[in-house]
Amino acid sequence: MAGRGVFRTPGRAAYSLLEWGIDLWPYVNGRALVNGLQLASMEFSDMLDVLHYFLEDDMNYSTAEQAEARDKTRSSIYGDLYHSEYKYAAQKGDLSASGTMDFDAPQEQEAEIKPFEPKKKPKPYLEPTSVNANSPKPFGDILDSPLGH
Repeated sequence: MAGRGVFRTPGRAAYSLLEWGIDLWPYVNGRALVNGLQLASMEFSDMLDVLHYFLEDDMNYSTAEQAEARDKTRSSIYGDLYHSEYKYAAQKGDLSASGTMDFDAPQEQEAEIKPFEPKKKPKPYLEPTSVNANSPKPFGDILDSPLGH
């Protein structure tokens, strides 16, 4: 980059960012407005940078459940309010454990759920820890003494 300009046109990437921004315009524009930005009045390269930032930030979530809830909400909103399809919802198996979309991950089948059968493998009995409340180390050498003692 020189003078805040890109030397070569990022072509497909720019087109994809614009397509995403247009498809999610109510969300993208609303988020920009809340942040004090007027996307329509920006220089093209700055607008693409903002869209890129919004896209990356939108793809981060804590859990797959959070992403699924967001996608269900958006699917409902876009269907009901805008009479259009929310086409960016992740499919089952598209989410990695880190909370990001993993486009190259092989589709895994869920492990079979095994019922708990206590008669087959009971837990061994563990004796309770003896406690001496009058000692500076009430639990012996198992734990350190409480703070402040």
